[in-house]
Amino acid sequence: MREHELVPCQPRSFRTTTQSGDDDAVPDLVTRDFTADQPGVEFVGDIPPSTSCWAVPPLNIHT
Repeated sequence: MREHELVPCQPRSFRTTTQSGDDDAVPDLVTRDFTADQPGVEFVGDIPPSTSCWAVPPLNIHT
């Protein structure tokens, strides 16, 4: 492509680069304490931002 001086014409995807400042929107119900005394007490999960249709299921943190 460089030899023929061709460049892609697809626009780049928009990315947010600033923090919104609304840190109190979601309460921290676990208070960042991820320890559990027995199985089935606390569960941790994550749904990362993605363009695909996949989601991560909750994970048991005791086992």
